Amino acid sequence: MPGRQLKLFEDETPGECVFCSIAQGKVESVTVYSDPRFVVFLDRSPLFKGHLLVIPRAHVENFDSVPPEIEGSILGVARAASLALQRSSTAMAHSLR
Repeated sequence: MPGRQLKLFEDETPGECVFCSIAQGKVESVTVYSDPRFVVFLDRSPLFKGHLLVIPRAHVENFDSVPPEIEGSILGVARAASLALQRSSTAMAHSLR
């Protein structure tokens, strides 16, 4: 429904981006990597074992709005996280969606 906000998690503040809340540490997550620009964490509702989410710390409305200065970096972080996951688990492959 247009204009209706879905509250995904109990510890989410209404009206606030859940991903920003995770990046700021306001919403609990299992963080596997963090730096000044990005956070990588396990999905709370994984589609598969080891499902990771890579997000910028700064709010981005959607993928088309990712600032050019972090476009390449976010893919590098995703690749490094994927390789680390493969080394530390039984994951045989990775995908980017």
